[in-house]
Amino acid sequence: MIRIPAAWYVTAGALALAGWQALSAYSARTELAELRAEAAQETVRRIESMQEVTRYANQSRARYMADAAGLATAADRLRQRLADHVRRAQAAPGSPPASDACVVHTELLRRADERVRQLATIADERGTAGEACVRAYESLTKGD
Repeated sequence: MIRIPAAWYVTAGALALAGWQALSAYSARTELAELRAEAAQETVRRIESMQEVTRYANQSRARYMADAAGLATAADRLRQRLADHVRRAQAAPGSPPASDACVVHTELLRRADERVRQLATIADERGTAGEACVRAYESLTKGD
């Protein structure tokens, strides 16, 4: 029977431990690299998602502004027609009560239209911002 000196066992154990530690370190480095790659991919996904949310919000805002411009044009035409009607009524002899009523209606329409425009603008802006907020939240929590 061959006797192996105890120092060899110690040396073999030390080499095995060093090999195990090297393997563990390599495994940890590999896992860290994979985690970093996943984190980078998630960051890119989130950035792209936020860009899409921003693009959608800008498109929505542009649509609302175009709609508002169209409605403002229609309201301007209506006010012009009403103003023409008031001028004709004032020009007609013997109809002051009718012209006074038209003037009152014209002023009421102007004030109402002005206020409606203000409220519609606020509603559109807040609606777009709220929708963008919801989309941003959903896009950022999608991966969770």
